[in-house]
This record gives sequence, structure tokens and C-alpha cells, in this order.
Amino acid sequence: MFSSSRVAFLIGFAGGSAVTLIGLVAWGAHLDRVTRSRGATPLLSPIKYVTSIVQLQKSANNMRAHLRAAWVPETSSLSHDTWQLRTPGEQSVRLAHLKGRVVFLNFWSTTCAPCIAELPGIERLRASLKNEPVDFMAVALEPQDRVRQFLSTMPFDLPVYLSDGSLPRNLEPTPFPTTYILNRDGLAVVKEIGAVNWDTEPARAFIRALAGQ
Repeated sequence: MFSSSRVAFLIGFAGGSAVTLIGLVAWGAHLDRVTRSRGATPLLSPIKYVTSIVQLQKSANNMRAHLRAAWVPETSSLSHDTWQLRTPGEQSVRLAHLKGRVVFLNFWSTTCAPCIAELPGIERLRASLKNEPVDFMAVALEPQDRVRQFLSTMPFDLPVYLSDGSLPRNLEPTPFPTTYILNRDGLAVVKEIGAVNWDTEPARAFIRALAGQ
């Protein structure tokens, strides 16, 4: 026979378990509703959706520090010159063709939420420097068909490129997004890993200074 204290314990335990189970079921239903409501949003407006949920923690305000601690490639810019890229429309370009101009080189991916959240700021930076000798290149290391499909549903103003062959040494994205800024001699003077708010006045001043050298 069970003692009264043991019976009371079992009743209390069963009651507590039931309350916990009900809470878990309710929470699961809530998560399902949130997931469904949010899941439909990216298909309608991916950039707006991703930008709203991904906060860019870093800003390009401290570009002077970048210049003081410039990231210099171990090899000469000659190997970078031979790197050939192409647009989704099959137009090709080599980095050697861009000598004498500053190159803003952003590696991104169609499946990278921070990459997509970063793009609007880069677009605004590019628009503000349209009269400067600066080229912006958004490089996707993915199959052409996947990039084309992405751009058909979510076009943006940045020139998009695909890579032909292997990447030059010291210009590899680790991880996405990774941004390099090349000076007019083709040397990388900035390497930034992670999503950044590039739409800042110090970033513009820094790039203009490089373009004027």
C-alpha cells in the first residue's frame, strides 16, 4: 500500500508533468506560427527581410586604423592581375584591366544572410562614388545558374561576377562575406571579414584618398 505522502507526491508529479507538457505544446505551436509567417517573407523580399533580422555589428568608420594596419599580400600583385572573372552574361574581365583604379572586391554567397544584409550599404557606397575611379565587384563563387536564378528574383545594382578558375593566393574569402580593397597598383590594403556597414563617410573618404594617390 502506498502511504498518503507518496500518493500526494505522485499526484503532484503527474500534475506538474501535465502542465509542462501543455506549455511545451503551446510553445511549439507558437514557434510553428512564427516560422511559417517568417518563412514566406524572404520569398517576397529577401533583402528587406534579411536586413531586418541581421544586424550589422561592424561599421567602416575606423578606416584610418585599416590604413595603419594594411593587409599586404605575401605575393606580388602580378598573380592577381591574371585572375579572370566573368559576368553572368559571359563578359570577362581581368584584374589587370583595372590597374590605375581602386577595386572594392566583395565575396558573397546567395545562401549567406549576412552577405545579403551587407549589400544595400555597399550599393549606397558605390552610388556615392560613381564619379571616382573606383570599381565595385561582387564575386559569387557559385554555379552560374544558381546566381542567375538568385538575381532574377532579387536583382541589385552591384556588378556581379563569377570566378574563372582558382582564386589568386591571398585573395580568398574566409569565410563569407569577405571584402578586399585594392589600391591603384592592385595591392590589397584592406581585408575585412564579416558583414560591415560600408555606407559611412570615413569609408568614402578612405576610398577617395586611395583613388587620388
